Amino acid sequence: MIFENNGVLWAVVILSAVLGVFLLFTLFQQDQYQWITANGYKIQSIPKDATIVFVNNSVEKRVGELYKAGRLIAFVGQSIGAGIDT
Repeated sequence: MIFENNGVLWAVVILSAVLGVFLLFTLFQQDQYQWITANGYKIQSIPKDATIVFVNNSVEKRVGELYKAGRLIAFVGQSIGAGIDT
């Protein structure tokens, strides 16, 4: 049988535990962020409790095209009230 060797059994148990912890960690981390999107593409992650006040729709399509082509060099947003520009 495959588990006759006790070392193989321990290796399978440890590997399963590590994989389980990793999956739980990644699932719980996803709820902490929301995304700024442009033309359907995720551009920048921001905290879940942040509020998007203004979106410049006139350049949204162009920003999405640049992001898709890999030519979006900088994305500038402003954090109101925190004093930090992102």
